[in-house]
Amino acid sequence: MNLPAKNYLQNSPGSVFDETLVTYECGDNDEYLTPAGTPHHVASTLHRYLSSLSHNQLLQQQHELQTNISYHPVSSADAQTTDSLRNQWSLDPLPHVINHDQWQGVQQGIIQRIDALNLFIEDIHADQHILNDNVLPEKLLTKLSQQYLSSRRSTPNDHPPANNDKLVWASTDVIRDSEGNYRVSGNNLHNPGNVAYMLANRQLLKNASSTPFADSASFADSSVLPIDDITTHLRDSLTALSPNNTARIGLLINGSDSPRYAQFSYLARQLGALLVESRDLFISSAEGFLYADTIDQSQRLDVVLICSDDPNNDMCAHDPHALMDVPDLLSCWNDGKVALANAPQTRLASNPMVLSYMPELINYYLNQKMILPAITSYRCDDDHALAYVLDHMDELVITGSNDKGKISSFKAGLASREEKQRMFKRINDQPYNFVASPVPTMSTAPTVSNNGLQPQSVTVTAYSVHGTEPYVTNGGVTRLGAGTNTTATDTTRSQHTKDTWVIEC
Repeated sequence: MNLPAKNYLQNSPGSVFDETLVTYECGDNDEYLTPAGTPHHVASTLHRYLSSLSHNQLLQQQHELQTNISYHPVSSADAQTTDSLRNQWSLDPLPHVINHDQWQGVQQGIIQRIDALNLFIEDIHADQHILNDNVLPEKLLTKLSQQYLSSRRSTPNDHPPANNDKLVWASTDVIRDSEGNYRVSGNNLHNPGNVAYMLANRQLLKNASSTPFADSASFADSSVLPIDDITTHLRDSLTALSPNNTARIGLLINGSDSPRYAQFSYLARQLGALLVESRDLFISSAEGFLYADTIDQSQRLDVVLICSDDPNNDMCAHDPHALMDVPDLLSCWNDGKVALANAPQTRLASNPMVLSYMPELINYYLNQKMILPAITSYRCDDDHALAYVLDHMDELVITGSNDKGKISSFKAGLASREEKQRMFKRINDQPYNFVASPVPTMSTAPTVSNNGLQPQSVTVTAYSVHGTEPYVTNGGVTRLGAGTNTTATDTTRSQHTKDTWVIEC
């Protein structure tokens, strides 16, 4: 949906707004300007900063940042194919600013969501009260049993500490809708590597010679809240999982040819962890512990953070005891000799149908109302919702999982006639596998371009750690869509980013 371009800031001599080409025009739902065309209170300092610059100065900042990115350890350009270089990581020099009072509601909402999901995971693998109370449809739970519960521990005596069965970390994608409310557009429970983007963006903006950090003394007083403490929280939570007296942590990746290898490597250094592949790992035949081969000697690992490029490939199809092609890793975990984060059985929390029941799960397990709503969803197992989805397919993003648990998204508006016909049949045949959502109107933020400041849709990916004390980052990675009519799914996958400043006003 296109936003009407009507709000603007008037030109100011000697500033970034000193030419008609760089006048900033946007719609009503902008993070920088109010509908009246004046800066939001939280963006007032940013406006004063911009008013002191020319367009050429902003372009110079953008060029400097992009040059520094090419030398940064997180840059994965060398691991990407020619086709994907067009989506190479970039950082806009203008931060995305958010009022801390508003962001606190997002943090509370994320903690509430994960708390409910953890109670659901614990329940579904133990007493299964939610089945007996008919909170979720029986067909959904039967499907989940087939897909995810094969790793359920066989006997209570073999059950290691309960906190090794939970979501330890998560990322949550958040947008601000046309009414100014924050909404969840998605969850990622399998790949913590993108945390590296958040840490690197802040570092790059701080170290650049000409940025709001470096050139504006007033920004030093604007109370931008820190984000780099996430590594401490994540390391502490992983350490607490260890079933042994030690806590040697390993980051298990798909391989050195992964397009996210640089991100995982950077994160491993920040955590003081060992970066390992499946070929590096083996289970000792003597005592049954997990070891990693290193250049010097074999090291025992007590905790493994699973960093998979594709959550659908975590489980090894030909070996029920393998995980990410590591033989007997699940058996070692079942025996309580290694902790896994997130635990394999938490994969069911990523199921789109489960996530569509978040209000019911929060009410059932926490006896609370949902703090942070999600984008509207239509469950195709409901006859009325199914009829609507089939009639309005071109306007929706359809998310589903097949009978093996593989999750995928489908945008009918961009699909061919044949592809739509195949999806139509799949939804009709297995409606309980699919959830559909409308394309939301997302807020925009000013972004530097060759033609001046342009509004682009924004999604914030926030990261959370769920140990003894839950923690949610003050901001995260702001991802930019192409223009103002990009879907939330597209923006979440974007490599074009901003640093996110949560400010105490």
